[in-house]
Amino acid sequence: MADVYSIVFTILGFLVVSCGLNVWTALVFPAPVQRCRSRLEEGPFASFLLGAVYAGVFGGLGIAALSAPSGGVKIFGAVLFAPLMIGLAVGGAGLSTLLAERMRALQEGASPFGLLVRGSLINSLAALFPFIGWFLFIPVAGLISLGAGLTAVIIRPHRRPAPMVARTAPSAN
Repeated sequence: MADVYSIVFTILGFLVVSCGLNVWTALVFPAPVQRCRSRLEEGPFASFLLGAVYAGVFGGLGIAALSAPSGGVKIFGAVLFAPLMIGLAVGGAGLSTLLAERMRALQEGASPFGLLVRGSLINSLAALFPFIGWFLFIPVAGLISLGAGLTAVIIRPHRRPAPMVARTAPSAN
């Protein structure tokens, strides 16, 4: 019976921690999270493909480097997983923000923070659903979040330079 409790509390712990990470990332890094939310809205399929490429490149190189006998190469392999973790954190927060925005239309007068927490909770609870959540939702939502999140961190919108103000000579009146 103790094994069942440890599994249940481990799963509940992951649920709480993932919600906390999503909310924290959305509050601390609002600009990349908003870019990620926009990317998720514009093209989830493109984000999925980019996430698969990012996971294949960084994950494949990281696993290959971690299996090397040299200690320095193993450290490099561990560092290669950092972009994946950053992309998943920003992507999860972007997905939670997107869910919060869509819930705002359904519930008038709700606080933005409450909607963000609910969006994060819905995102995490969907992953707990047996079989569909484990083998379909987690990989698909994870790759979509990774693609949108890492792209939002790496590619910043092009900023136009400030217009040059023409200096005119004072008029001689």
